[in-house]
Amino acid sequence: MKRFAVALALLVVMSGCIAWEPVVGPQIVYVDPLVERAEPRVMVAPLNPPARPLGCICYPFEVRQEIDNSRRIGAELGRVVWDHLVGQQVFGLMVYGQSPWTGVAHACEQARAQGVDLVAMGEITRFMQGGATGTTSLGFTFRMYEAETGMLLWSVALAGRVEGHPDRDYMVLTSKTRMPQAPEYLVVETLAKDLGRLLKAWTSDPAWSGPESTGMLHGLGRPSPTSSGHASGAHG
Repeated sequence: MKRFAVALALLVVMSGCIAWEPVVGPQIVYVDPLVERAEPRVMVAPLNPPARPLGCICYPFEVRQEIDNSRRIGAELGRVVWDHLVGQQVFGLMVYGQSPWTGVAHACEQARAQGVDLVAMGEITRFMQGGATGTTSLGFTFRMYEAETGMLLWSVALAGRVEGHPDRDYMVLTSKTRMPQAPEYLVVETLAKDLGRLLKAWTSDPAWSGPESTGMLHGLGRPSPTSSGHASGAHG
């Protein structure tokens, strides 16, 4: 029993989230996968909060790699990011564009015609599928433009990875990782939450004067070198 307690404690330290299923015979411990992600790299960000609630149209993401079904993958992953922004109520109005991205000028024109303030799109810059036992890695750059002027307001790069593991047999227990069938969605969901918290701070904090002013960046992801720039204002 002492050996089992020591092994279980070791798994808690390693994973942070486990589920123990007591059975007769060898014990099984299920471990949630850990998504490792870099600190968001903010290249452009507004210095001022918006003066009123804004509407945003988000287009399907584009995949910058030569892979099969790139358009479908970009649309699905972009929709995951959009769903999380909607769930976090980042903007007063959010629309998901069904047509492919055709450039800033055309997207801003369409947004103005619909009475929407902002245009957002994303580029998937790294996409590696590792399955249940390999390493899945994903990175994307999220950009947001002011529809009225076409000015770039936000440019943020996010990246993360999750490692699958085969079952690990210890002397008194077996560790199984509860890896989803499509780990890339787990990674993009985690990154979308980080992005949503950053954008939510901009739209909801009257004292916003840039991402550094909130101290949020150091609480998102893991520490890594960052670079930043600023857009001079926001719509409204």
